[in-house]
Amino acid sequence: MMKKSVWKLIIVSLVLLNICTVSVYASGENISVSSTPSGADIWIDGRIKGKTPFTITQVPAGSHSIRLTLNEYDDWTTNVVVVEGNTTPISATLLKTAISFSSTPPGADIWIDGRIKGKTPSTITRVSSGSHTIKLTLNEYDDWTTNVVVVEGNTEPISATLLKTAISFSSTPPGADIWIDGRIKGKTPSTITRVSSGSHAIKLTLNEYDDWTTNINVIEGNMTPVSATLTRKEPVSAYLATATNTPTSTTTPLPISTPRFTPTQDLKLSLTNTPTYTTPLPISTPEFTPTQTKSPFPTYLFETTQKRETSWQDDIPSYVIVGVLIGVITEIVLIIVRKR
Repeated sequence: MMKKSVWKLIIVSLVLLNICTVSVYASGENISVSSTPSGADIWIDGRIKGKTPFTITQVPAGSHSIRLTLNEYDDWTTNVVVVEGNTTPISATLLKTAISFSSTPPGADIWIDGRIKGKTPSTITRVSSGSHTIKLTLNEYDDWTTNVVVVEGNTEPISATLLKTAISFSSTPPGADIWIDGRIKGKTPSTITRVSSGSHAIKLTLNEYDDWTTNINVIEGNMTPVSATLTRKEPVSAYLATATNTPTSTTTPLPISTPRFTPTQDLKLSLTNTPTYTTPLPISTPEFTPTQTKSPFPTYLFETTQKRETSWQDDIPSYVIVGVLIGVITEIVLIIVRKR
């Protein structure tokens, strides 16, 4: 019997506690919430209750945390104390703290404090007030950076003109590797963009050609042209030939004219009791044409040519000599015979 009485007492206590709790909330107060613009979400103590304008009923008396949120607008927060028997009114004007971005050309990535937020043109809302680091990036263009101080409730405009600092490379022949400050960047012909302004060491390399180097000064926002004509390397065999071969002298004949001599010698035969015959005997002499040559050591070269007599008239003196000799021999023989 005692156990049954205890259980009945527990059940009655729970029922009475539940009735008391319901009566407390049933007698709760109201909070009337409105906003400009309307449509904001209403959060009470971290729980969403509806959208403005709206009256929230059965709110217990005491302190409560209120927050209103609306897309593209800053969050609005406050704390209220609900008094028993009263309706607590809340009216909020929502602010839009933003940064409006535009760029030339458009399409640049927007970075705020190291986080990407969108592309230009665009307005980034719900930005906290205070100082922010801004960076715009676009392919083939230089990065654009600035710092901006955002005032709560204001829209800060940012307009940027992006620059293209680049080096345009060409070479003859094409296909050379492009080196900028010791780092390979591509092959000719090519335009290397996003190059920092200032001095840069340039080198072009191509197989079988000598390296081509220069230093250039790049101005921000300008296109700096670099054009090179590469020189082909000399083959190793050419160097060996140059080292082993001795230079040859150049011989230039300098003709020296000389008179042509055709001396003749008289042949005289005299025999006893015989007539004397005198006939000229032509003796041909070689014709000399001395020439002088230019060389490290002065020398004279002589070219010898012998004139050939082919005319039959030139052979008559020979026939005469033979005839004379025959006649002389005949006379000698006759003299000898007579003496015997």
